Order: sequence, then C-alpha cells, then structure tokens
Amino acid sequence: MILPAGGGIGEHVGPDHDVLVVVLTGRGTITTERGQVDLAPGELVLLPRRSRRAFTAGPEGLRHLTVHRRRPTLQITDAPR
Repeated sequence: MILPAGGGIGEHVGPDHDVLVVVLTGRGTITTERGQVDLAPGELVLLPRRSRRAFTAGPEGLRHLTVHRRRPTLQITDAPR
C-alpha cells in the first residue's frame, strides 16, 4: 500500500486474521487500541485479528506491505429469492 504525504487510512476494525505490517519506505504512525506507534523503514508491526487500527503517513508518504493468511476467493452464487 502506498499512502501519499499526510494521507491515511481511517480507523477501522481489521479482518478475522492477524496481519503483519512491514514498512518499506517513508514514515508515519499507526494508532491502535494500545496507542500510537511510529513507523519507519524496516519496522514490523503485528496487528491481531479484529483489532482497531488507523494509519497516517508522514511528510514523505508511507509505503508498507501487509502479510496475512490467504483470503478466500469470491464465489458467484445464485441471488436470494
């Protein structure tokens, strides 16, 4: 994910699986139930499943990679009747 300078991802509840965040470039913060964590290149943050989180990029933007269990593929099903 690439966030532009000052950009962000608003507070939300994460998925039903743990997520590992790897900061590639830039700086920023992540805010969780436990407080705010500064992010810099090389930082790793483990976000437990269903935890609340919000990202804010610093003045140079923020590029991070998320690592998690594979999500199920979308299925085409009949519409409910």
